[in-house]
Amino acid sequence: MSTFLISLRTEFMKIRRSSAFWLVIAGSAFLPCIFFLMYVTKPDVFIKRLGSNPWMGHILQGFEGASFFLWPMFITVVASLVTQIEYRNNTWKQVLASPLKLGDVYFAKYLVIQCMILGAYMLFDLEMMLSGLAAEVFYPGYTFAHHPVPIRAILQLDAKSFIAILGMTTIQYCISLRFKNFIAAIGTGLALIIAGLIMIPWDKVVYFPYAYSALSFMRGSATGDFKILKHEYWSLGYFAVFLLGGFADFVFRRERG
Repeated sequence: MSTFLISLRTEFMKIRRSSAFWLVIAGSAFLPCIFFLMYVTKPDVFIKRLGSNPWMGHILQGFEGASFFLWPMFITVVASLVTQIEYRNNTWKQVLASPLKLGDVYFAKYLVIQCMILGAYMLFDLEMMLSGLAAEVFYPGYTFAHHPVPIRAILQLDAKSFIAILGMTTIQYCISLRFKNFIAAIGTGLALIIAGLIMIPWDKVVYFPYAYSALSFMRGSATGDFKILKHEYWSLGYFAVFLLGGFADFVFRRERG
């Protein structure tokens, strides 16, 4: 356990002020900034569209964009950035020659990626709230400040989304560890995301993890009871299989760096 904590601390130090760190900051702010600009440039359109209780409409618009585009893209890039640090700096031999166990290195990197994703979720939620309130400063007709923020609905959407992307995140982590080339890892992820979006109308899409983020938004509910859907169970299954399978591949691979 002590060596794992050392490895985890080392991984966090590696990403500090790195491009992966700034991606969390910029990526989570992207959609909230877009909505703020839309609201202040077309207030007559969006005040009417959001209605008398604007929070749910605003939050659902944000999660729709995040589920179909932001989170899949973010995961693909951040997983590649975190795993490519050693490839880029040619430091795999140093890492593997250290007293750290292979399991410490493998699971610490994976946990750092998960922490970055959770951090991006929290920032996204906060920035979505701030974007609505900031728009009301310019145009009081939005009335965000006059209604309670639907915290339960936001947390439910977060939880459903996180479960849905868990399988994809793990697969992308394994892919990124496998490829020395950053572009190859990103390109594979993007191709699978596009394939997932194309497959959404197909009934067998529940078996394709790169479509699960969009499926959870389309088939889930922000206000009803929390239920795990079929594709979300599959996501948990992919998570378990690929996390352990990826570890076995990492341990028995002849060349890691």
